[in-house]
Amino acid sequence: MKSNSMIEPLGAPEEPMRREPTRTGTRTFVLVYLTQLISLLGSQLTAFGLGLWVYQRTGSTTAYGAVALATLAPGVLAAPFAGVLVDHSARKAMLAGHVGAGLCSLALALLVQADAPRLWLILALVALASICNSVQFPGLSSVSPRLIPPEQLGRANGAVHLGTAVGQLVAPAAATTILAAGSLWTILLIDALSFLVASTMLLVIHIPPAQGAATTRVHWRGVFADAKGGWQYLRGRRGFIWLLALFALMNFTLGIAQVLVTPFVLGFNDMHVLGGVMSFAGLGMVTGSVLLLVWGGPRRGRIRAVLCFALVESVSLLLLGVLRPSAFLVAACAFGVLFATPLVVGCGQTIWQRKIPAALQGRVFGIRFLVAQGVLPLAFLLAGPLADHVFEPLMRHEGPLSTSVGAVLGTGPGRGIALLFVVLGLLSILGVLLAATSPRLRRLEEEIPDNDITGRRTSAELAECSP
Repeated sequence: MKSNSMIEPLGAPEEPMRREPTRTGTRTFVLVYLTQLISLLGSQLTAFGLGLWVYQRTGSTTAYGAVALATLAPGVLAAPFAGVLVDHSARKAMLAGHVGAGLCSLALALLVQADAPRLWLILALVALASICNSVQFPGLSSVSPRLIPPEQLGRANGAVHLGTAVGQLVAPAAATTILAAGSLWTILLIDALSFLVASTMLLVIHIPPAQGAATTRVHWRGVFADAKGGWQYLRGRRGFIWLLALFALMNFTLGIAQVLVTPFVLGFNDMHVLGGVMSFAGLGMVTGSVLLLVWGGPRRGRIRAVLCFALVESVSLLLLGVLRPSAFLVAACAFGVLFATPLVVGCGQTIWQRKIPAALQGRVFGIRFLVAQGVLPLAFLLAGPLADHVFEPLMRHEGPLSTSVGAVLGTGPGRGIALLFVVLGLLSILGVLLAATSPRLRRLEEEIPDNDITGRRTSAELAECSP
């Protein structure tokens, strides 16, 4: 690579000895996964609790939304650069991320304890913590193939999604309980301790590096050039571009639905029913994650599995708008959407892990996170205006579509959101069908060979991605 690259070779790298994943590697993965799960639960607890606390103190929906945006957007934007650090040393990058995020949580706890919080300072610390946490997805995604056998990657991805699903179920109830019984300070202290646990584990375990990691040093002036390498690799492999575009589309439609399902249910029922619907939907994600954990996904034809489960998710979203207003039917459809989601993502994740060269995985996973998750802020921003100013007026009792589409979906409060769900479902179905027509995507598993865990075959690809 050129001398202005962020990662500069210090000499000709030696051909590494082949290191196959072993039982020791599997045990290491389990330890890393469990401590990352503890850290994730702490972060989810803080994200929900801090947003709720800010809303209670300010009464401002804008302030609440600003906290949510600060939690997500900076980490998404930083992900490609975090991926460069992961390719250099995944363990050090993840350790630094945990330490930085933990210090941010501790600083927030001290501000709250001193009763001297300022919204701008809260947002700054939340944004900084988001940037620190941006190394965790590319980090864990890239070290998993080095630690566990390839045939176990599907089950490992199921375990990761199961932890996320459990966190989404537990964090809101736990944060609400702690805020009612104690204070935000307790939540932030728990979060800081969770980062301490994860950091301690990373200090004592060994994670085998990808090829070249031991003979490189970091040059910050080349960070943009090296981050670009992940995109350059993907650009020449159109099957991955199709897969990435499909993930982005599914995340976009799901992001809008996530925002609107609450006002949709409240349009025909009360808060208690809403809680039951959301809990049942969350069980869908848990069920899908458990299935992937036990099954591991197909050994062949993972692309077909991704497309099939994406179609299940899309049809469930479509039915969410088509079926009559009923808590049972809405819960069943939401269950279907979230049941399919971990299966889509998990089967796709296994493809990325088995095909992307070891020495490029951090950068590629960083680009993937940027594109696939970067659509969520846009979805969150568009959801409300689309519902309030476009679709709901169309489906009022005397609205423009009341006698046409309204004859099928019904009219009145919430039926505009139902129409939007139908549009989102149709858009997702169209995206899945278009992706299925791509020969590059359909033959991706045959055309791109599995990576070598030692990174033997990556030298040419690294040169290809040099700036």
